[in-house]
Amino acid sequence: MNPIEHKRHDTHDEYASNPEYQKVLDFLQDKDDFVIGSHEQPDGDSLGGSFAMYMMLTKLGKKARCLYITEVIPSAYRFIAEGIELRKKSSTGAPVKNAIVLECPNLSRLGSDLAKVVARADEAINIDHHTKNDMFGVANLILPQAPSTTEILYRIALDLGVQIDAPLATCLYVGLVTDTGRFQYSNTTGDTLRVAGELVDYGVDVNQVFQQVYESESFATKKLLARMLERADLSDGLSHSIIMRKDLEETKASLMDAEEFIDNLRGIEGTKIACLLRETGTGYRVSLRSSTDLDVAAFCGRFGGGGHKKAAGCKTDLLPEQFVPLIKSFIADGTLPPERIFDQEAALAAKQNGSGKE
Repeated sequence: MNPIEHKRHDTHDEYASNPEYQKVLDFLQDKDDFVIGSHEQPDGDSLGGSFAMYMMLTKLGKKARCLYITEVIPSAYRFIAEGIELRKKSSTGAPVKNAIVLECPNLSRLGSDLAKVVARADEAINIDHHTKNDMFGVANLILPQAPSTTEILYRIALDLGVQIDAPLATCLYVGLVTDTGRFQYSNTTGDTLRVAGELVDYGVDVNQVFQQVYESESFATKKLLARMLERADLSDGLSHSIIMRKDLEETKASLMDAEEFIDNLRGIEGTKIACLLRETGTGYRVSLRSSTDLDVAAFCGRFGGGGHKKAAGCKTDLLPEQFVPLIKSFIADGTLPPERIFDQEAALAAKQNGSGKE
């Protein structure tokens, strides 16, 4: 029993009424030896959720570890990673008993290395709040009405009788505050704020989270932001900009440092959709934000990506001058582009063989 008692909210009952909810509870209670993973380019909800799940399982006496094979934890979130067993590499072919995949609509979003690890698991469960999900687990708890994955995990922790302390509450709060845009996005409800208050009651230092997540950017990150803003353009309802690979080399910043830059474009007056293209070794990572009813998740879905109606992402091998007009057409009349799934491994192979564009 948790020392702080809170009333059961309407959303708690709504989540619990989903038949997959009990399957997830049973899986976590009955199984042991877990690996936990989430999408590549991790954000506050994926990291907060992964670390929270690790703490929940260890508090239940279970063996668990978080898998981040190819990613570096962004500096803004390292403060919640203390004490977490992280495995950045996994032995090829090593057995995996039980996998927990969080905030990831399909296995390809895990990245090829982590997807292979999850594929080796005896069983995997899938907990997400995106509107579109491939349902790849033995249990698939998909709750698009949830503001964050960590909000779902909070309900699960209560129902499992997990002792919630300040570190666990902080991980849950980080996911909630970042995926709601500091409680300013349209996915923020009264229950969202009540849950945030309950997490504060468990010991979350709100000021520490704010300083770590939003006020701890490196000087290199600021220099990268300046370059992005210098290239920014606003026309036909689209605010967009590009980050080039040379920018990263010259500023000593990383792609992860630019994770939240899109908000600087979304906030420009007259913006219907904001777009940030980040050049990679094989193409571009695309982040989209909508300030209208335009569904950017549907747009990104045409490129094999996804997300939420107002916030989504994908990858593309199109050049910016080819990609940007597609968004403008979407803004103008809602026209979705032809389906063009980006095959990252094929693009990388083409580049290595000297036949790629870059």
